[in-house]
Amino acid sequence: MLVSSFAVAGSRCPVAGVRLLGKSNVIRDPARTLALAEIALNQIKAFGLPADPESYAVWYGYAAASKPELNKKIDDLIAARAVSLAEVDRIHDEHLSPIRMADRADKIGTLLSDQIEHIIDLIEAAVASSGSLEMHLATANQELSRTVDRETIKAVVETLVTSIKGMEERASSFQEALQASHGVVEALKEDLARAHRDSNTDPVTSLSNRRYFDSALDKAITTATQNGSPLSLLFIDVDRFKEFNDAHGHQMGDDVLRLLGTALKRALNGDGLAARVGGEEFAVVLPNTELSEAQAVAENIRTSIMSREVLRRATRERLGRITVSIGVAQYEPCESASALIDRADRHLSRAKQQGRNLVVWQPEQS
Repeated sequence: MLVSSFAVAGSRCPVAGVRLLGKSNVIRDPARTLALAEIALNQIKAFGLPADPESYAVWYGYAAASKPELNKKIDDLIAARAVSLAEVDRIHDEHLSPIRMADRADKIGTLLSDQIEHIIDLIEAAVASSGSLEMHLATANQELSRTVDRETIKAVVETLVTSIKGMEERASSFQEALQASHGVVEALKEDLARAHRDSNTDPVTSLSNRRYFDSALDKAITTATQNGSPLSLLFIDVDRFKEFNDAHGHQMGDDVLRLLGTALKRALNGDGLAARVGGEEFAVVLPNTELSEAQAVAENIRTSIMSREVLRRATRERLGRITVSIGVAQYEPCESASALIDRADRHLSRAKQQGRNLVVWQPEQS
């Protein structure tokens, strides 16, 4: 195995088998992922579609129910008996392709550039208009210094008045055009900020998504390594979520995910980062947090979730309570992000094995 190293605060930390941090680095339940894969392939076969990466990604996402908008569009196609390769490709491009967000940013960037060019044109026109008025003033000054004839003076003054009025009108038009451009630029800036938020936000829970979690964890590890500060990670999974989803439907399942997202935000109160990293899987990054403190946060989250009863909004039907299992790990010096994730996920698996609705942390509990 190739071993590399990097310098940290005057020391060198060996890093074996370095991998890029990504979704595939998370240890997931093999049985569940294989079941989702089988469902995806069966759907591909049922509709006579090619088993290419795009089709597989769409149907795997449908089976995992991780993107409500994607599931709704596919459900609508199935109901209308309109499932086709073209529709599947369109759904892939709209919901799963990383190019989509880049295109949106490029379009906003082009519009911003056009507005900047327009503002430059307005400024150049204003400068030219100002120069024209200065030329008229200089000419008038020369003519007035050479004559005392009443009619000549009157003509010069009238010319100046006309020039000044024209300058005022152009200045007013320039101000209006500049204000309009300013409004367009501000709207584009908001759209760009919204696009950035959308690319980093889970649409169901409004928490950070997996992409942002990867980046945030990398940065948190870098900071912890440089400063020698503690860093902890929680991995959270909703207990028996598939059973709940199958019994009560995807909409109620999404309500449960939103409930967990709200509970995480309240528990953290701005300290740390909460993210949805999978279908019913969540992660919490806790900078400057020792293991014992992280365990207390995890217990707070677990009891908060357990204390809430799920109701069907339309009928006020009581659907019972949900619970979560949580694995907690603290960053160790020179540890990679994937190794930290792996340990937190192993503790989560132990919490499931020991009966669920538990928090498991390091060191190993007896």
